[in-house]
Amino acid sequence: MSMTLDFTRREHSIRFIQRDDSGTALRLFIPDSFAKEFDYKEGDTVTIRAGKWEKELQLMPVKDLPALCFGIHSSLFPFPQLLSTDTPFRLERYLKHEWRIGPVVGLLVNDAGSSPLSFGALSGFAEEMARHAAERNTLFFVYPFNQIWTPAGGSGFFRDGVSWITTDTPLPDVIYNRLSTASKEQSDAGKSLFSLLKQNHVPYFNERFIYKWEMHELLARHEHLHPFLPETVLASDRDGVLNMTRKHGQLYIKPVRGREGNGIIRLTCEPEGLCAEYPSDSGREPRIFRTFDKFYEALRPRLKKKPYLVQQGIPLFTVDDGLTDIRVLTVKNEAGEWQAVSKVARCGVKDQIVSNVAKGGEQRNAADVLTETFSEPYAFHLARLLNELAVEIASAIDSELGNTGVFGEFGIDIGISADGRPWILEVNTKPSKSADPFHDQTASVRPSVKTLIAFSRCLSGVFD
Repeated sequence: MSMTLDFTRREHSIRFIQRDDSGTALRLFIPDSFAKEFDYKEGDTVTIRAGKWEKELQLMPVKDLPALCFGIHSSLFPFPQLLSTDTPFRLERYLKHEWRIGPVVGLLVNDAGSSPLSFGALSGFAEEMARHAAERNTLFFVYPFNQIWTPAGGSGFFRDGVSWITTDTPLPDVIYNRLSTASKEQSDAGKSLFSLLKQNHVPYFNERFIYKWEMHELLARHEHLHPFLPETVLASDRDGVLNMTRKHGQLYIKPVRGREGNGIIRLTCEPEGLCAEYPSDSGREPRIFRTFDKFYEALRPRLKKKPYLVQQGIPLFTVDDGLTDIRVLTVKNEAGEWQAVSKVARCGVKDQIVSNVAKGGEQRNAADVLTETFSEPYAFHLARLLNELAVEIASAIDSELGNTGVFGEFGIDIGISADGRPWILEVNTKPSKSADPFHDQTASVRPSVKTLIAFSRCLSGVFD
């Protein structure tokens, strides 16, 4: 015997208004027209969910409500401060008596500054995320880390037009982790928060920081990536470093947990000895060591403070005499698949040993830089190769870490030698979110924002 369901999944863009008059508790007021169209009667009960909030309410059809405008008691609504706004909510009736508001997506940040409200380096990015989330009928909140979280939720910032307002919220459907330091993630407060999310089945990405040496080991497990990996050893391996000086004319010595080019040393093998150079803003002059032993003795105090690795130096192509590499941003899309969403060339300044923007470099359009440096056919080939290589890198890392957490984006730094060969320099789990200089933010949002919202919706169970 076959049975036909007479209810189909439906979505609506609705508005909620505050209805606190007597007798409204545990009731949801709906327009008569809505009740008639979808066969709801007075006293019918529905279960409404928003994030991890859930409430069973009695329906009360009334004639004094505009179409697609629902009335609810402020004590019942999961986002009480939004009742005074004109915020549209996505209502999904996935069963006749099972409704869902959202999805609810949260951006986890370090803190929220005041006077005026600011999320630091993520301020512009958060505004873009909020703008696109609204276009996709997605409730988007920014959550500061330093607050008290409970199973009932926390306090978040919601973008209402041109300003942020604070509202209580339930635990969201998904959280995008943009904490900027591992110390916050690994603190007691961080462990407590992530444990709370797991206990309440709230997926979050990006799981944690992955530092340079661990990243190298992950990639080294994939043989097809070996041609693109510079030889790398831990600086604590004295014999390994000595062997590297004999094999390569130039080495880069990097703090395993370093960021923005800080603490890097470039070691060049010259006839008179080993020349150690430092970023120009370090205030340190280049130094010549006549023997390897003298160099390594000078390095030991650094190694006692923190771990370093030693990487084969790549003769990168230059732009205006500045070392240049390409940052490829990879993001998971609405199907949970990796894709390269943007590329930018990072052009260092003359005599600087790194290309980082934090060290005076500038961002330029990657396609322009490649066509200025290489023949047009090869530049086009390189652009495609960089995208494909970046997706392979992201997929390889994800395959190694898939059982330990969810990752949704990687910033992949690829160096290109003067002869046009690509090399994997670094992979960042929390890539910079500074404004994209090649995208008109007033007109639309950058591609990565669109893809991140799509992936967040995917994790929440909403499929585009």
